[in-house]
Amino acid sequence: MSITVRSIRDSIIDPDVKLSSILLKAKVIAYSLDVPDFKQWIERELEGYEGEGVEVPDYRQAAGANYGQFSGYGGAWIDKRGIPVSHLPELVRERYGTLHLREGIPALETTIESLTQNNKFELRAPWATEAIVMVSEVGKFIEGYALVAAWQAISKNFLESVQHTVRNRLLTFVLELENRFPEVVGSEEAISRVPTDQTQNIFQTYVLGGQNVLASGTGFVQQAQTNVQENDVDSLLDYMKALNVSDEDVDQLRKAIGEDESPPESGRFGSRVAGWIGKMTRKSLEGAWMTSSNVGVQALIDALSRYYGQN
Repeated sequence: MSITVRSIRDSIIDPDVKLSSILLKAKVIAYSLDVPDFKQWIERELEGYEGEGVEVPDYRQAAGANYGQFSGYGGAWIDKRGIPVSHLPELVRERYGTLHLREGIPALETTIESLTQNNKFELRAPWATEAIVMVSEVGKFIEGYALVAAWQAISKNFLESVQHTVRNRLLTFVLELENRFPEVVGSEEAISRVPTDQTQNIFQTYVLGGQNVLASGTGFVQQAQTNVQENDVDSLLDYMKALNVSDEDVDQLRKAIGEDESPPESGRFGSRVAGWIGKMTRKSLEGAWMTSSNVGVQALIDALSRYYGQN
């Protein structure tokens, strides 16, 4: 079977062709072009971004959404409650503050199929035991309750968005090759004659050229430090609106702040504000709330920390 730029393009735009199959075909082209970055990208998308020091691309990163189960006195039990991590030990913040999706595309396809078959919308990645032990004491998150289990939620929507991004960037790369080197469209032999340096530039621009999610979040953190004033609820709520938080949710936050003890203990939020953060985390996972910067729940936590004078 001849593998050409045209055959890969046609496979990409066919929704019935799995992305993993497309990447295997693209691997043949990558070796014909002999562009090291392209070969490495294809390999990592197939096998996963594993190994010490291996960075995850921007489209595989998202603000971490963490939940826990809590046990209280007399058998009291909370099955699911959001966990803000910004005030937790560094080990926990680094590991769970941001989601880094490292699994290869074949594994993601299997996971999405399983979620769909079981009518589920998220995958749970359990916290390591040592992380739970570090923050499990009674009252750490909810007065009178201790954390007994925790997990990072990975939404089906996010997994699908990663697939879409890989497919779209690969298609753009292929179309740019066609535009600049029309002779490669239907010729396997012509591919090897394309100048490597020009192909490298196309790949860097259209596949690796996206902005980093975390970098885009930095501006919102700095904006919170500038615009949100300690104990100034109006500045806090105005900032929340800038993050596309709905008027209804902003009103609920105002109410939660008023009902909680003020100020809360250092490094913690009151139970009602923590509950509000948990609700916004669920909305983010379900796609019901999205900031223009993709910084998500962490921006809310940073702003509240500024309001309470905790950073």
